[in-house]
Amino acid sequence: MGKHHSEESRKKMSESKKGIKNLMHGKVGMKNPFFGKHHTVKSIEKMKIGASERNSGKNNPMYGIHLVPWNKGLKGVQTGWNRGLKGVYKTSEETKKKLSSLNSGEKNHFFDKQHSVESLKKMSTAAKKQMTPERRKEIGLQHKGQIVSPELRDRISKSLRVSEPHKRAAKDPAVRKKISDAKKEHWKRPEYIEANRRNMEKRWQDPTFVKKVMKALHSKTRPEIQLDTLLQQLYPGEFKYNGCFECGVLIDGLTPDFVNCNGQKKLIEMFGDYHHEESDIAERTERFAKYGFSALFIWASELKNEKKEVVQKIVDFVGKPPQDYWEAISKANPV
Repeated sequence: MGKHHSEESRKKMSESKKGIKNLMHGKVGMKNPFFGKHHTVKSIEKMKIGASERNSGKNNPMYGIHLVPWNKGLKGVQTGWNRGLKGVYKTSEETKKKLSSLNSGEKNHFFDKQHSVESLKKMSTAAKKQMTPERRKEIGLQHKGQIVSPELRDRISKSLRVSEPHKRAAKDPAVRKKISDAKKEHWKRPEYIEANRRNMEKRWQDPTFVKKVMKALHSKTRPEIQLDTLLQQLYPGEFKYNGCFECGVLIDGLTPDFVNCNGQKKLIEMFGDYHHEESDIAERTERFAKYGFSALFIWASELKNEKKEVVQKIVDFVGKPPQDYWEAISKANPV
């Protein structure tokens, strides 16, 4: 006990039992002396008992021996070889591609297979146990400040759209209800609502985001078309439509409907009676004023029922038009 074979002795023993020197060399299939035979249940039990007795209690060679770990009481003495070397060892792009190709498509061990419902439940339970509040916070701090490139976002989006498991999950009523319930729970938390509000305020300061949203959600309404026609009659070329973010004008996260492009910091807003309230006027006026803009607000019902009064409001706000505005209104809105 306590002795070991040297490396040289091990090599010699290994070489002596390799190839044709091995007693069982070539004895496969029908040539094997145990071919077609099976151990009886009694023999298997005897072998089990024998192995158990040889290695249990006092028969165990380690019985009564207590080994003390070499590093007991030396906490902090041994450090990892790569401690403090974060980012020094990086995998090259070529190596990444090779590793990816070895495990993609039909080469992947899980290709064309699916987890059973029981396996999915087990994995879900295990993941929930690991995802403690402390662990969630730790993950959040690790990812804080990281910027995901547009290319990576696009790749993730495409993989989720194409993935068969995600397609099936999207159609499963139980999964859809589970997602819906989880989102409802999120919106019950004040801190989540506040974080979402701050995030949306920040995003609405980005002209690219605003243009994308406005293009998808907003189209020029009939009152806006009528007001645009009237403005062009009164002040040709002085006002441009910006309601769909066509001019790219964004003021404190707001997109005014009409913007003066003749040197005046004046805006005109067309308010639908259904979508706006009186309180909106004060709020938007204050936000525009922070950047030196003055605004005129016209209601859709006014433009429909009181056209002459609307024209007078515009003239009082912008100034005398280059032509007779009563003539302009008669051309824009012939009786």
